[in-house]
Amino acid sequence: MNRRSFLAAAPAAAVTGALPASAETDTPVMRLFREWQRLESAAHAAEGDEYERLHDLRWENEKRMIREPSRSALDVLLKITAWTGFGEGDLEHDSPYIPIIWEEARALVNSTPQR
Repeated sequence: MNRRSFLAAAPAAAVTGALPASAETDTPVMRLFREWQRLESAAHAAEGDEYERLHDLRWENEKRMIREPSRSALDVLLKITAWTGFGEGDLEHDSPYIPIIWEEARALVNSTPQR
């Protein structure tokens, strides 16, 4: 595969939501993200009370995912992806969960907050 083919295939790979399935690289955040994907898809296909039930389950999953310590940059990215629904929502500054994400991101890039 040449560079052009690789770059052309990258967006398609991202859309599929493929995550490493290897037991060596699987993290609790990855498992929670896969569950989030399942709940997200099911909620969008549901209506009424079933939608509400699945929405509530997804919300609880998101909170568990945020509280789970990240073991890699991918874990942080998965948290942001789930929390924002692939960019459909915001990283609200007043949410008690958002500082956890940014603390982990700062640790990964070895940075301190600028005030």
